[in-house]
Amino acid sequence: MIKSRYAVFLDLDGTLIARNSIPSRNKDVIAAVRRSGHAVFLNTGRARACIPAFVLDELPLDGLVAGIGSFITVADEILYRTVIPQPLLEETAALLWQRGYAHVFEGEAKMLYVNMAAPAQMPHAFVLDDPRDLAGTYRSERITKATIIGQLAPDDLAVLSASFTVFQHDTYAEIAMKGRSKADGMHRVLDYLGLARSQSIAIGDSANDEDMLRAAGISIAMGNATESIKAICDEVTADAADAGVALALERLLLPGSDR
Repeated sequence: MIKSRYAVFLDLDGTLIARNSIPSRNKDVIAAVRRSGHAVFLNTGRARACIPAFVLDELPLDGLVAGIGSFITVADEILYRTVIPQPLLEETAALLWQRGYAHVFEGEAKMLYVNMAAPAQMPHAFVLDDPRDLAGTYRSERITKATIIGQLAPDDLAVLSASFTVFQHDTYAEIAMKGRSKADGMHRVLDYLGLARSQSIAIGDSANDEDMLRAAGISIAMGNATESIKAICDEVTADAADAGVALALERLLLPGSDR
């Protein structure tokens, strides 16, 4: 059993949640881990506004790293935040509009959907009919990242990569300011808590988790993770639907515990 204090960093989609819900065993084990003196953080590519309300309502957490390291809280206090500068935001909006991509600008309070419908169940989601509204109606929004549906054309990828960190997945791409990453967010939290890298545990399943997993003291891939992610991790746990997070944390931090 690990005796020193650890900070645990959990990806959200495909890791902590499955079928749009948190397995009850994950909730129970995370609560037990925190009672044992360890800290648990969400570390997600989703911007703050995009994190489902049920996650924050149902899950006991010590803070979160959101928007690929762009927005960080510890104990409800904002530790770090960065936004896409207004000129770059407007330039990027014009490019994506011209190219016809369906995309979402994700902020701390609102989600702005372009060339696609906004989910009706999300009260903070709005349709952006004209990218120029980013300089008008929505100028005060703190936009931290964007999600672009589909594969980026090579020329567009090159243009965006000059200013952003770009994660191209099979069916969508994510962009955040250069230098932002889940690993950077994790390091900022560890520094704040006075913990060493060796005192971190990261669990994830996909490409935007890679830097976090490589940087953690202990890295764990979900059973449903991509093969490339499994290959770089110290161990592999069960699928998200089978509460793989709980199984890994029980073994590492709560062996022999009845919770």
